[in-house]
Amino acid sequence: GSLPAFVGSSSTVNVEALENCPVGKEPPAERPALRCKPCDVGSFKAAEGQTECITCEAELGDPLLTTESAGATSSEACMCLPDSGLAVRVVENGDNTVAQCACAAGDGYDEFARECAKCPVGQYKDGAGNTLCKQ
Repeated sequence: GSLPAFVGSSSTVNVEALENCPVGKEPPAERPALRCKPCDVGSFKAAEGQTECITCEAELGDPLLTTESAGATSSEACMCLPDSGLAVRVVENGDNTVAQCACAAGDGYDEFARECAKCPVGQYKDGAGNTLCKQ
């Protein structure tokens, strides 16, 4: 069998320099891929260079944070799971400020569905957070 025509060819390829991946892109996990790859959904990269994308959870502290699409360029792209009813609230945690996806007062958190649901008649939840409704 003969080798494919591109093997050993000297044609130039327009390639992003891996040493300097732009914001929103990281070096590929598997070399010798030639292109920087967009950050996965749920992560971002705000600076150029060889560094990897950072997950919203690692940066802001909540596993329910994600991004709307791949290739996010800042932590401001991090948001709570869409259509979950969860809303971001900022929580002071000692010297750290963390973002938390929380159900509003009056909405209980369904751990399995990963979404908020209105408290049933006769139950309540008096503050924001990811707890069940009380009787």
